[in-house]
Amino acid sequence: MTLNDGDKDRPIVRLILIVGMSLGSLGPALASPSGSPLPPSSAAPREWVSESDREVPLKSVGTLVISNPYGPVAVQGWSLDRIRIKVRKRWTTTENQPLVMASPWPPEVKKRMDLMDVRIASQKGRIEVIGTAGQGLELGQKLQLKKTPLPILELIIRAPSHLALQIFSASNAIKVVSWNSNVDLQSKDGPIQVQDLSGKASQIVCMTCTVAGESIKGDLRVLASSGQVDLRQVRSGKLYVETTSGSVLVRDTFGDDQLVTDSGSIQVNRFSGHLEFKSHHGTVMVSEGRGGVLGSTVASDIHVEMRDWNLNEKTAIQSETGAVHVTLPSGFSGELDVGSETGKVYLGFSLVDTKNLETYGPIPPNRFKGMVGREGTDFLRVSTKSGPIWVLKGI
Repeated sequence: MTLNDGDKDRPIVRLILIVGMSLGSLGPALASPSGSPLPPSSAAPREWVSESDREVPLKSVGTLVISNPYGPVAVQGWSLDRIRIKVRKRWTTTENQPLVMASPWPPEVKKRMDLMDVRIASQKGRIEVIGTAGQGLELGQKLQLKKTPLPILELIIRAPSHLALQIFSASNAIKVVSWNSNVDLQSKDGPIQVQDLSGKASQIVCMTCTVAGESIKGDLRVLASSGQVDLRQVRSGKLYVETTSGSVLVRDTFGDDQLVTDSGSIQVNRFSGHLEFKSHHGTVMVSEGRGGVLGSTVASDIHVEMRDWNLNEKTAIQSETGAVHVTLPSGFSGELDVGSETGKVYLGFSLVDTKNLETYGPIPPNRFKGMVGREGTDFLRVSTKSGPIWVLKGI
């Protein structure tokens, strides 16, 4: 894939002065900002905006790599064989100066705007879009930029959704909409939002940022630290989410889900398939489940409510010191092994055929083991060391 010379240096520039406006967000999709200038006010902050459009023809299938340390990135997939980049520069002044609507811009504003640019490079099926500051300056001048407030450089991109996509950001927002290939998103503390992904295998990595995703097909791996992870309508072969202290919220999923956290809470609403969880100190709540669940906590409570159970394998739900509440469907049929070393056990099922059942390890004094029904092949063990246990019959 190559770039035509004429495509590199033909930006269409629009200069806008906005008075008293906030920086705002990327919007629900990728539309340009709307609204007209507010009435003049000598005390109001002034936002200067410069926009330019660039277009890159696509001549082969490859990877689109975007890196922007200076502002948010929004990418939306389309079917055209070209990449369209809207470069939006924003600079806000707070000086108490009379408002002048006419051009030219104040020299200081123009000087700062000219520092920001986008570099586009292409080689061996890989196209890079990189936000830059101080291009053309000498090394000493570039080092001084670290001490200089810079305009926000916002990249709004439409590109063929069959390309593999990689986006890197430090402290700015990332948004990806309608993408059909694999996605790799990495951020330190800027929020990440994805919608309508259908790549075979995608990954999101962030430290303190939040992650929000909706309408996702294919495998997805999310690694986070303290930010919340909120996923909806995930139809994946495998979903893996791991956080340190950030909460995990998963709704309307189908597939093989594995959720891991140290101290963050885990909440799953309406899932179908196989769910595995692990938490040290975060509460686990599962509702309206269909399929099977297994998992453990160290010192936090577990609440599991299943509408249908059809895992057909040996599973265990256990906690060391937390309470465990499990509600099984009324039609559950299989072997139950429910016990606590020192906690109380409340069982809502009648057990039969308790003879000649295999026993694993020492038998706690407060333990119930037997069959529910006569034809089931499922095996579920619910256990704690000191926390109470409820295994109840649902609908």
